[in-house]
Amino acid sequence: MCGIFGCVGESDVTNFLIDGLKRLEYRGYDSAGLCIQTEDRNIEVIKSSDSTYPVDVLRKSLEKSKIKSNVGIGHTRWATHGPINNINAHPHFSYSNNISIVHNGIVENYDFLKKFLIRKGVIINSQTDSELIAHMIDLMLCSMGNLESAIFSVSNMIEGNNTVALMYKEIPDSIFGFSTDPSGGLVVGEKDNHRFLSSDSFALEKFCKSVTFTNKNDLVIITKDSLTIIDQNNLPRVPKNINLNKESYIPKNENYDLQTDFIIEKEISEQNHTLKNLINKRMSDKSQDAFPEINRHRLLSSKKIIFTGMGSSYNAAQYGSLLFEDLLEIDTKVEFSSELKNKKIIDPQQTTVFAIT
Repeated sequence: MCGIFGCVGESDVTNFLIDGLKRLEYRGYDSAGLCIQTEDRNIEVIKSSDSTYPVDVLRKSLEKSKIKSNVGIGHTRWATHGPINNINAHPHFSYSNNISIVHNGIVENYDFLKKFLIRKGVIINSQTDSELIAHMIDLMLCSMGNLESAIFSVSNMIEGNNTVALMYKEIPDSIFGFSTDPSGGLVVGEKDNHRFLSSDSFALEKFCKSVTFTNKNDLVIITKDSLTIIDQNNLPRVPKNINLNKESYIPKNENYDLQTDFIIEKEISEQNHTLKNLINKRMSDKSQDAFPEINRHRLLSSKKIIFTGMGSSYNAAQYGSLLFEDLLEIDTKVEFSSELKNKKIIDPQQTTVFAIT
């Protein structure tokens, strides 16, 4: 699960960028990168893909270079398109090098867009679907003459649930973000003279007391002076602030240690309580249908069961597959969610799918 973090302010933001990316490590990642814009508008890029903790490599590189900047975007990558290397690591640049982007999601019409760009003479440098978004925005910008219009146009062109943050060399001290994900995909906040953008509210918890979640197809623009959200009808939307409280992550009436260093430690410590509460709630009415969303007859008459997930959910799917195969004596298999749609299900009427998230 990739992670996005961006920050702009009146003073140096490089430490904010590193701290934000560190808080995204719990999502799992294999490489990381960031780009920052210097006072003379040059874009500096640092990437790492050959370390156990790539974000720590970024930190050391920044300390060694002594580069300072008041605007930047960063990314933690979980490879889907292309192998793990610095070329495929984010950020990616457009063909003019004026636009840099970081991206979460999968561009489902990747093949079509790649062929379109090649016909336009664009050279594709990486094996990622993410790079295509940068090129498409640059093309639309040349055609439409307005960055906001170009972004809205491209957001309608790319298929799938995708979240993007970008910087444009000719509009300094600004970060633009959008998401085609129905859940919104982006969260923004501000503190003092700094404004933040991320794909995960946990990354902002350290910096902001309250945040705003974007809606599908919203365009968010953060500068050192303002935070603006424009909806898909090109109308300004008043940010709705939601207070962030670390204790809000903790179920009521449970005695959890709030001082864990990493959210993954918190989630691991919660597993026994979460499962216990779930089962107790389901079984409290002593109903035979404790899990009504599962069609008992359909499940037991299935010839095959498919479990699908990504990351730790994929690991859970593997374990679930073993349990169901042993208890039900039905053939099971496990697939990555990103690949399932390209798999042929031989007998769909006799197949049950469990999608785990």
